[in-house]
Amino acid sequence: PNKCDQCDKSFHKLSDLKKHQDVHKDIRKHPCTTCGREFTDKSNLKRHMLLHSKIKPFTCTGCQNRFTQIASLRRHQQKC
Repeated sequence: PNKCDQCDKSFHKLSDLKKHQDVHKDIRKHPCTTCGREFTDKSNLKRHMLLHSKIKPFTCTGCQNRFTQIASLRRHQQKC
């Protein structure tokens, strides 16, 4: 495995390690075109972009409320 020299994380692929190391360098290559916030990872930008859209892909099975992020749904479900 390819181990990060900044933390204890290991990666099978060298490319994944290199992408991870950008987190430690605070290199943000992926800007949001709506608000300008920048992200180190494309997947984080994609998740963030849902906040600007009307798309809410996560639905509470208890009350049918919808959420843009799974973390928001999980917080809600603890109270629902």
